[in-house]
Amino acid sequence: MNLAVKNQNNSCFGQLSKMTGIDIDTIHYFQDVGLIKKSMVENIMDMSTTIRHLKFVKRALKLGFSVSEIKNLLFYIK
Repeated sequence: MNLAVKNQNNSCFGQLSKMTGIDIDTIHYFQDVGLIKKSMVENIMDMSTTIRHLKFVKRALKLGFSVSEIKNLLFYIK
């Protein structure tokens, strides 16, 4: 991976973490389990949508929904 791309990705994760209150490792986890797409983190132009998406996932987890249930909810929301 190109160093500039890697630095941009780290910057995006940092910004998302700061704006949502979700740590970077958790955002990576959300990405690994399919709750957010890699393209959502990389697309800095659509950051507000990604922030809303992450906050939704965070709230759903706090309410007791499983990762699988959240994936289903996200499928129906689109």
